[in-house]
Amino acid sequence: MPRHELSLNEQLEGVRAALRSRQTPPQLREGLRQRAAELERQLRRTSGFKLGDNTMAARHAFISFDFDHDEDLRNLLVGQAKHPDTPFDIQDWSLKEPLTGDWKEKIRARIRRADLTIVICGQYTNAATGVAVELAIARSERKPYFLLWGRADKTCTKPSSADAGDKIYNWTWDNLKSLISGNR
Repeated sequence: MPRHELSLNEQLEGVRAALRSRQTPPQLREGLRQRAAELERQLRRTSGFKLGDNTMAARHAFISFDFDHDEDLRNLLVGQAKHPDTPFDIQDWSLKEPLTGDWKEKIRARIRRADLTIVICGQYTNAATGVAVELAIARSERKPYFLLWGRADKTCTKPSSADAGDKIYNWTWDNLKSLISGNR
C-alpha cells in the first residue's frame, strides 16, 4: 500500500483523535462526527467491523420531534446513542432547522435512507404539524417506527397522524434497546 493511503481503520482513528483533541475547533466537530459515522458504516459493510463486543448492527434512525418544544429531547437521544457503552448506533437524519421550502421532499428522502423512525412525544406533539407529516411519510414509505414518551414528568401526546393503537413507550434504556432491535 502506498504510504499516502490510509486504511479505513486508520482514517477512523484519526477522526476520533481529532474529536478527542481540545484543539479541534467546535465548528469542525459535527463534520468530524459525520465522517466518523460514515467510516464506521464503511467498515461494517466491508469487514463486519463492530464497535465493541456489545454493538448491534447500525440502525439508521430518522428522529421526528416537535422542533419548537422538544429539540432538547432530540439532543438527549442523539447524545445517549453516542455514549461509549451504547450497544447500538443511531444516525440522526432529522432536519436541524425549521421547516421551509421543499421540506417534505427533504424529509421523504431522509426517511427513505433510514432503517426506522423514532418519534419523540412531548406535551405539544399532537399540535406539531411537522411531526404529523413526518410520521405519515414514514408510514407511506413502510418504515418501522415507534413513539417515545419524552418527558417523564409531563403528559405527552401522540402526533395527530398516529394510529389509535400506536403505543407511546417509556423512554428507558432497556426499552430503547429493545425498540431499536425491532421489538414492538
